[in-house]
Parts: sequence; C-alpha cells; structure tokens
Amino acid sequence: MIIVSGNIATGKSTLSRILSNSMNYDVLYEDVSGNEFISDFYEDMSRWAMHSQLYFLYSRARMLKNKNNNTRKVILDRSISEDFFVFSQNLLNRGLMSPREFKLVQECYDNIKDIESDVDLCVYLYDEPEYIMNKVIERDNVYEKGIDINYIESLNRLYEQWMETRPYKNIIKLRTSDIDFRKNDAVDIIINKITENINTINI
Repeated sequence: MIIVSGNIATGKSTLSRILSNSMNYDVLYEDVSGNEFISDFYEDMSRWAMHSQLYFLYSRARMLKNKNNNTRKVILDRSISEDFFVFSQNLLNRGLMSPREFKLVQECYDNIKDIESDVDLCVYLYDEPEYIMNKVIERDNVYEKGIDINYIESLNRLYEQWMETRPYKNIIKLRTSDIDFRKNDAVDIIINKITENINTINI
C-alpha cells in the first residue's frame, strides 16, 4: 500500500490519481463528500470537530477493511495516522476539541490503527503555508471558506512533528510547488522515483 500524505490542498488527490493510472493501483480517496459533518465543521469547528474526525477515522478504516478483501494494491489518500496525530491533535491544541472528546477519538484510533499496518511507502507532500492558502482560495470549495492561514500553519507544524517520528519506514518528501502536474516529464520523474522505491522494497 502507498499512502499519499500532506496538508490541505497540497495535491494529494491529484497525485493519487496520476499514480493509480500509471501503476495500476486502486485509490481510496478521502471521503469528504460523504462526511455529513464537514460543512458544519468549517462553520463551527468547536461544535463539530469530534463528529467530523470520528467520521474520517471510521470511513478510512472501512475502506481499508474492504481493501483487505481484495488482492489489488491500493493508494490511500491521507492516512488514519495523520487524521489522528495531525488533525485531531490540532483541534485539541486550538481548543476546538475538549480533552474528553479527544480521548474518545484516541480510543477510536487505537482500535483501528493496526488495519493500516501494511504500508510499503508514504509520499509526503508539503509546502509553505502561504502557498497552501493560495491553493485553498483557488479551488474555492464551499466548505473550506472558514479556513485561514493560522489553521494551515498549525497543521504544517504538526505534520513536521509527525514526520520527525518516522511514522513509516519508507518516506518520500515532495514540495508541491516544485511539481507541475501538467508536465509529463515532471510527473515521470516522480513516478520513476516511487517505482524504484517500491521495487527495492519488494526485492
């Protein structure tokens, strides 16, 4: 399994789709549209933080459980681990999730984290907060109207802390602004780098 990780609007879904087409992997996309709490969350984060995070954790666990019944290899668009260690932790740090709510989310994470154990490679997409904020503005998602740069900055800090723990054995880090997904040459370099890494693991 390949995990594509990174902050909001760093190109995870785009890269996942490109890798899927090139490597013949299935993609398990983040289920934003199915999350009934996401719009409410961005309008009133403290009211809906726990609901939204529990949904994302369980939806990823459900997708991975179904994947384990299928022999095809998959790409996961954002991981269970970063849902907890980055997004849930950020909500706790910012006072948008109470310690009691966070404990419930942690219990959920502890019960499902092992389903994500067969990770061959993590591709981590990152960039500066200003660049990410501009991407959020450009894509103009209705449910992201409440996002500000302070929120992006706090997620970035937690992502870097999470990466320092080496959550996966094999990690490739890519700066999003260095990649032009419209150019085949740039995409080919990334695909070759990932393919070489995967082939090395499987030797």
